[in-house]
Amino acid sequence: MLKRSRFNLMVDKEDFYLLYNTLTKKFSMITKKLYDHLDLLNEKECYQLKQRGFLINKNFDEKVILDYTFNKQRFSSKSLSIIYLPTLDCNLDCDYCFQKTYRNKKREEVTSEAIGSWILSNVTNNIERIVINFYGGEPLLEIDKILNLKKYINSFTSKDIELVSSLTTNGYLLDEDFIKKFKKDSTISGIQITIHDIENFDTQYHLQVYENIRKTCEFHPEISLAIRFDVNRINHKYIMRVLDNIPKANSLSITLVPILPWDEDSAKNPHKYFLYEDSSYQELFEFKKTVKDLGFKINTRLDYSCKMISKTNAFVIDPEGFIYKCDGMAGQNEYSIGHIENYKLNYKQIYIENLWNIWDKCNQCEVLPICMGGCKYRNFYNNYSANICNKELIKEEIKFYMDAEDLDVLKIIR
Repeated sequence: MLKRSRFNLMVDKEDFYLLYNTLTKKFSMITKKLYDHLDLLNEKECYQLKQRGFLINKNFDEKVILDYTFNKQRFSSKSLSIIYLPTLDCNLDCDYCFQKTYRNKKREEVTSEAIGSWILSNVTNNIERIVINFYGGEPLLEIDKILNLKKYINSFTSKDIELVSSLTTNGYLLDEDFIKKFKKDSTISGIQITIHDIENFDTQYHLQVYENIRKTCEFHPEISLAIRFDVNRINHKYIMRVLDNIPKANSLSITLVPILPWDEDSAKNPHKYFLYEDSSYQELFEFKKTVKDLGFKINTRLDYSCKMISKTNAFVIDPEGFIYKCDGMAGQNEYSIGHIENYKLNYKQIYIENLWNIWDKCNQCEVLPICMGGCKYRNFYNNYSANICNKELIKEEIKFYMDAEDLDVLKIIR
């Protein structure tokens, strides 16, 4: 006997359902009558749906696969992931920046060689890739640190280990000279430019960023460039003005990230902060469709799981060499799990012990394989409460993806 997977998400399309299984990440298109009455399926159709995870044996517990998948990601030893903040300082002064408190302080900063030495000390025989995201602050204020770290790591790693680099920046200092140097000696997975203060879209900062984006697209089309906007319910028109200055290039994509609740008050009163809520996420995806119709490629997020706290082989390093499990905590030494000069890391930090687990209330949720309990950072700052939930956002994201993309779909239509 077969039953439907509890991880099937369904989009109603008149005579058929478009299905997405959040555990197997597979799509299917099936006539409504067949999905509603499984006994009408023939043997081949049952086999095909079972292979893609839409149907499972009646007595099978999918939690077994989910636990295996989660632990495989958590304890993976093939990749070492690093977020390195060469500085917490910035050349902008955005009101909402959560790192603003920790800027312009005197610090005993460590050298790129010391950072590189610690990274290499964590390269075991199983490691195939070292993945480094340069973050901040504004990382391009410390270009020499970035380039020196890459050079150091490359000089001591074998050809069997791939160094993959990415960069998150506000784009103002992203000039031609840096890009040429950044491309050297590593695979570039991408550069993200987050455009700030979009209400004032024609300042000197903005005009320089637009020029840097155009030059990067023109002279380095092999680099994937993601332009990120933080979106709320009232800033759509400002984003549209900025997009008038952004080229439509094959190497460029747009990332529209909804500003999500950050504490109990914003979760209970999203309208007060002009945030989306469960009943209004459709507005966000209508806006995404508008931007897509302009000819821009839209980045779709189908993975909301934590990539740092939930992985044992992932670390954040701040300018002083303190090590964390989340970039949101960088600069707050009380949440450090160690220092690059102290090779014994403290995994007993209370926030790690509590946040490695998945909330009990999430265990029956159909989007659990996508979020795995959601953002650990936000839940930590809300006393380990699972009240801030992205379930409806995730479901709308999947629906948007299913409507907008060319999919590998199993079709059972008759």
